[in-house]
Amino acid sequence: MSRLPGSSCSAAWPSAEASILELTFADATNGVSTKQFRFLKFAASDSAGVVELDFNRAFLPPCAFGKGYLCPIPPAQNRLPFAVDAGERFPLRYD
Repeated sequence: MSRLPGSSCSAAWPSAEASILELTFADATNGVSTKQFRFLKFAASDSAGVVELDFNRAFLPPCAFGKGYLCPIPPAQNRLPFAVDAGERFPLRYD
């Protein structure tokens, strides 16, 4: 469970066995000011069970850069009901 000022939410990720986890998430900015979803790496919970998510470190999946990549779609519980106006948003184009 993560806590934001005035709200809380929960998300799913594969396993808490590793010290670094990766979250696939979608939010209210998808398709508007960001691609369809993004990834976020973060440290596993501390001894109190607290996880800190720094959305400034959100990054685009490989499929954002080319059609030859497959990427996991975020499960329903990883679709955040608020906008994450942080992190990587669109790939740069060098035309």
